[in-house]
Amino acid sequence: MHDARRLAPAVAAWDEHAASRAVDRVRSRPALARAAVGWDAALAARRVDVVLVAALLLGAAHRSRRPGPAHGVEHGATADGSRSPGAPSPRALVVAALTVLAGWAAQAAAKAAIRRPRPPLGSGAPLVRTPGSSTPSGHVANLTTAALVVHDVAAHAGMPRTARRVLAAALAALVAVTALDRVAVGAHRPSDVAAGAALGTIVHAACARILGPRGRRRGRHRGRAPAAARRTAPSTLSETP
Repeated sequence: MHDARRLAPAVAAWDEHAASRAVDRVRSRPALARAAVGWDAALAARRVDVVLVAALLLGAAHRSRRPGPAHGVEHGATADGSRSPGAPSPRALVVAALTVLAGWAAQAAAKAAIRRPRPPLGSGAPLVRTPGSSTPSGHVANLTTAALVVHDVAAHAGMPRTARRVLAAALAALVAVTALDRVAVGAHRPSDVAAGAALGTIVHAACARILGPRGRRRGRHRGRAPAAARRTAPSTLSETP
């Protein structure tokens, strides 16, 4: 217990000054500094979200215009209900786009509520000036949600399991490098980027639960009597004298 009490202030101090140390090291290497600033600009939340949402909605519109299968069979599914390879349904693509937008809204709301100042930098200005609250990292929150959505779409498209594992590793590396980059340019503390990753994961899980197939089935069957009860319920007409 005493060790934990001594450790907590040390961790907090490290978290508070990690950005300052990182900026000093990156600034001393001009090529690395240019790469860090370029990476930060390329993966800005607005760029990632606009491109991904547009691609998902265009994909949904394209698939909805294609000649549909037999009546009662969803786009992207075979007649027996199984999913055909390479064919995510329009609804799955729309849900993916809504999840990305929900991730953006959640991080914006969290920033407005928390309003944590940007990390102190002993050496002067950060490499990238970013207004607003430091917690959570919008870059990392949005990119985490987007990465999980891309993996979902790949699964809906029937990508083989091995390929999905490679994709998951690549997406995780993309998020991790972005988190390190946001600390290196002086925009965030390590705790800010960790909060962003956690928020993005929570938003994705919540949207999957509410908007996904299971949530849709729960809403469809809410308020309906169990099948066994409906079968055994006496008929009003049969009891009429």
